[in-house]
Amino acid sequence: MNEFLSEEPEISEHVPKFLVDVIMKCWNAKAEDRPTAKELVHVFGKWIDEKDDENSEIYFQIKKGDEKYEECKSKNISKNTSSINALINKSDDNSFKFTQTHPQAIYTSRNLDFEISSDIELKLD
Repeated sequence: MNEFLSEEPEISEHVPKFLVDVIMKCWNAKAEDRPTAKELVHVFGKWIDEKDDENSEIYFQIKKGDEKYEECKSKNISKNTSSINALINKSDDNSFKFTQTHPQAIYTSRNLDFEISSDIELKLD
């Protein structure tokens, strides 16, 4: 198996458990242990039916996930904004040159210059 395919992306802490469970099943290394499309349609249909029912576990997990998301968002916005601004201001001429080619690259092209203008107004919502 390809070493890159064996790594799973990190799931944010605000993602509800019911969704994490399905994601983990879909990532199962054995195809026969992954849910079928028919099973997923059934699960998603159940979620749609329960998402607005204030007495359901799905509703509770979504609400809790939304609260965690807002909390994370408020903590990270100022940190991310200052990091991006620092990166933009780091370069004397506000241009970055990406010239490194991956050593295992089979196909290559000419290098591209990416310019980041200091006139850009950064807005994170």
